[in-house]
Formats: sequence, C-alpha cells, structure tokens
Amino acid sequence: MEKSRKIRKEWFINVPWGKLAGISWGSESNPPVLMVHGKLDSAATFIPLAELLPDNFFYLALDLPGHGKSDPLPYGIPISIAHQVETIRQVVKHMKWNTFITISHSLGIHISCLYNAAFPNKITKMVNLDPALIIYIMSIATGDFPLWNYNFYEYYYSNMANSNNKPEFTYEEALEMVQRGRKVNRDGAEILLSRNLEQTGRGKYRFKWDLSVKKPVVIPFDGETVCSLWALNAPPMLNTIPSTISYEGVDNIMEKLEKNIPVFKKVHYIGEHDHHVTQPSDYINEIIDFLNTDYIKSKL
Repeated sequence: MEKSRKIRKEWFINVPWGKLAGISWGSESNPPVLMVHGKLDSAATFIPLAELLPDNFFYLALDLPGHGKSDPLPYGIPISIAHQVETIRQVVKHMKWNTFITISHSLGIHISCLYNAAFPNKITKMVNLDPALIIYIMSIATGDFPLWNYNFYEYYYSNMANSNNKPEFTYEEALEMVQRGRKVNRDGAEILLSRNLEQTGRGKYRFKWDLSVKKPVVIPFDGETVCSLWALNAPPMLNTIPSTISYEGVDNIMEKLEKNIPVFKKVHYIGEHDHHVTQPSDYINEIIDFLNTDYIKSKL
C-alpha cells in the first residue's frame, strides 16, 4: 500500500449513543467537506481520493455507526437510513458548520440527499460517486414488498440481532473476499480493510462492522419519489457514472434528475463501483473544478 502524501488526523465525536469516529485532512479553517461512505465500508474508502484533492478545503470522512471505529447504534429495532441521517446532523452540530459540501459514495449518497431534503440549504454542493447502483436499489429493487419485508425485517430478526458469532478468516482470506466482492486490487482491499478488520487473538481476523447495519432499512420508494427527494432544494451535483455498468430503469431516473436539478453534472468513466478506491485520478480534475467553481457567481 502506498504511503500517504497528506497528514491524516483521527477524530472521535461524542454522540448520544457513544462515539463517532473518522479521519480528516487539512485545516479546520478551510471550507468543510463531509465524506459519507456506503454500506459495510468506512472512512478509509476515501483515502485514495483525499490524497489527490486540493488543500484549500477541510475534509472529514466519517465511520458511520457500526462501521470502522464508530460505536454501533443500540440494539432493538432494525437500523434505518433515518438513523444515518441523524448521524450527519450530530456531526454538523458538533462541528458548528453553517454550510458544507458532501462527497458521498453509494448508500452514502442517499443518506446525504435525505439530509439535504430534511435540512435545506446546509449542503452547498454534492459530489456523488456512482449514484446509479443506489438509485436502482432504492427505486426498483425495493418495489417488491414481500422481498423488501424479508430483506429488511425478517432477515434482521432471524440473523442479524446476534453479532457475537462473526466468522473468522486469515488475513489473506479476508483480502481475497474483499478483492472479489468489491472488485478492487490488493492495495485497494488493504485500504478498505484498514478500519474494518480486527484480530481475534488466534491468528485469525474478523470484520469489525456491526451485523445490524448489513441490511439497513430503506423505505420502498418508487422512482418518482426518489427523484422528488433528491431534487428537493438540491444544490449543484457532480455525479461520477460507470460507462460499463447499467441498471434497468436508472437512465430514465437520471434524465429526470438532470431536468429537475439546476446544476447536474455527469462524468463517465470506465470501471467498477469502487473506482474512487482503485483509480480516482480518472476523474479527479472534474471533481477539483467542481469544488472550486462558484455556481452562484457563474449564473450572474
């Protein structure tokens, strides 16, 4: 794994259910950028991208509850997306940010968009790293109610409530699983595992993430509702989109979002869902230009 070019700082924030962890880059006096990861991931997912981002911003990447070094939410009811929206609210409150930018990946995009709908005019720009998959999951895959009910309720109560029986692996086995499941190289897998793997004391390892967040509960919106929520008070958005992967119905939703969001930019790339880990240089210039552009002045 390559050495870091930038200094990283570990963060811990007190919240009502325990501690939130994260890592940051840059000076807190700079405009803030909150980085929100996807399901079963951690703040480490943004390390390769952060190494290339400009130094005139302050970047804070979160470990969402039950991920990385953050405490899990209390056991009881299944964990929902609304809980993660509250996580962002707690961070913004703690940091005393009036406004901020988001860089989000996968499920983190939907969390950021729901936060924006609930708390308008706080997020000034959004960089969405491959929104296509989460749009598909949110608006299409959850449309089958029996399947949704099984995935997000029956599965939780029958399998996820007991997090004490996690399987153990050798380090090489864990790396191979992540490489295969996330379609990343070895260096990428090591980055992704850096906050999500712990030794058991018997020469084996287990994944740290809380099993209750494996299937976070989502409301089974249709495509129109997803469009409405994402477009509600939407700030300028930059979306990185893989040219080699397509999901049924997503192109139509993306077209509607483009029509309903005043600044909706798209950057196409050849790669997989975790391209921000494996090859962020492919679209780093577009992200830097987007971060540094004042879209209010550009309209005048």
